[in-house]
Amino acid sequence: MTTPSPISAQKLLDMHVKHEVQALSSEQFVQDMEAEINAIFQLLPEVTLSEVISSENIMGIIQRNVIDLEIHGGISELIGEAANRIYQSDSEDDTLLKELMCSRQAEEFVKKALELQDLRESIIKRALANPIYSELVSNILYNGITNYIYEDNIITKKVPGVSPMMKLGKKMVNKAAPKLEGKVEENLKKYIAKNIQYIIRQSERFLLEELTPEQLREIAMDTWSELEDKPVRDYQKFLGSLDLIEFVVMGYEYWLGLRKTDYIYRCCKVVVDYLFEKYGDEPLSVLVEDMGVNSQMVVTEVKAVAPGIQKILTEKGFIEARIRNRLEKFYLSDTVVGVLG
Repeated sequence: MTTPSPISAQKLLDMHVKHEVQALSSEQFVQDMEAEINAIFQLLPEVTLSEVISSENIMGIIQRNVIDLEIHGGISELIGEAANRIYQSDSEDDTLLKELMCSRQAEEFVKKALELQDLRESIIKRALANPIYSELVSNILYNGITNYIYEDNIITKKVPGVSPMMKLGKKMVNKAAPKLEGKVEENLKKYIAKNIQYIIRQSERFLLEELTPEQLREIAMDTWSELEDKPVRDYQKFLGSLDLIEFVVMGYEYWLGLRKTDYIYRCCKVVVDYLFEKYGDEPLSVLVEDMGVNSQMVVTEVKAVAPGIQKILTEKGFIEARIRNRLEKFYLSDTVVGVLG
């Protein structure tokens, strides 16, 4: 009987490595992966989410990879350039707005927005309370009244010669009493300023009472009808390529600061706590099913991606090297060599 020698362990190692590499050929690899995926999905009904991971573990992952992770400038550059590429491709695209959102979908959004009555009333009140609106109304009233006095009242329109006479009279008054017109205008402005809050309250009352949800819906849908047949590229004139890139970068930089706020952390924690409240003691299969994932979906994606990866790793000798590195620790160990020898 031949006495085993240490070289036998080496030969056994070589045979095992060769077997594993052959098993990872494209067809066999996919078959094995499909079997393993199915086996994992068969195990899911027996394991709960809380047994696999805790809410603290997930919050730790979020803390490290969402909140604290240092993100290099290349990411923002990549995002900005990607947005620019989309922008440039859209400039030659004939896609119509209605191809991205149909009238029914637009109407559903409008309907839902109009249900937010408290928000709508708050926006109207805040907008009318803005000093800019007061100034706008004051200027409109002032110009309207002065134009009416000197040009557009019924007397100047119907009675021949009155309009030129009014203008001539204005000039003569200005020459005879230069400060008189200014005094009239000053008093008119004071009158408007004194009554502006009443006018604004009337405006608010009108908008709240007269602009019904049905009227607003009709206005919104009429506007949509004018826009839906236009190509998306028509709206690019309102936003240049450089503007888009800058907005994307600004949004990205804003997120970098926002993610470190206590508010974002609390939001993440609320979601994670709810996830464990609902699924923590449930089998993992329930969570996976609710997410719409099944074994066949995973197998399909593995078949789409794995063969190409496996091919290049095999050609470069990476798979054989990693298998050998893992197995030789066993086959060339003193224990195995001692048993064989």
